[in-house]
Amino acid sequence: MLRLLKYASAILAALALGGAAATTVSGNASDTENADSSLVSSSPYASRNLPTDYTDNGAVSSSSSSVASSSSSAVSSTSSSKPTAKPEKVVPSAKKLRGRAHYRKYSRLIRFQKGRRGDVVTLRDRHGRFVASFKVRHNGKFDVRLSRHQAYLLSHEGSYFQFTVQKKGYRAYTIHYKIYA
Repeated sequence: MLRLLKYASAILAALALGGAAATTVSGNASDTENADSSLVSSSPYASRNLPTDYTDNGAVSSSSSSVASSSSSAVSSTSSSKPTAKPEKVVPSAKKLRGRAHYRKYSRLIRFQKGRRGDVVTLRDRHGRFVASFKVRHNGKFDVRLSRHQAYLLSHEGSYFQFTVQKKGYRAYTIHYKIYA
C-alpha cells in the first residue's frame, strides 16, 4: 500500500510540473490556449497520455517524462531493497506435540510425545498466565517435572491448561490439555 502511495505521489508531482510549465508559455491566457492546442496537435506525444513541457520557442521537450520515469524508478528501487520475511510454515497435525497420558489434578509429572529437539514449550494456566517454560532436549517421548507450586498454579482453577510450542521456521501452535480429577 505504501509503495502504491509513493508511486502515485511521484506521478502527481511530475504531472503538476508539466502542467505548470505548460501554462507559462506566454504572457496572457488566450495565447496560452491557442499555443497549447497548436503544439499538442503537432506534438509526437499527442496520441499518448504523456506529460510534456513546452519551451518558449515552441519546441516540445520530454524532460518531465524523464523526471517521472526517474522518480518512479527511484521509488521502486528503494521499496525493493527491504528484505522480505519468509512465510512461516505450519506444523502438520500428525507431527504436533501432544500429551501421552491423562494429566491428573495437582500432578507434578506431565508426559508428552512427538517432541522434536529444539522446540520451546510454554505451559500456561486456563487464563493464559505463565507457569513454566522448557526446551525439548531430544526427539520422541519425554516427561516434564513440575514443582509443587507450578503444579498448583497449572491445575488450581479450571478443567484444562494450555501449552504453546514454538519451533524455528514454523508458526507457533497452542494445545489445550484436559485435567482429570
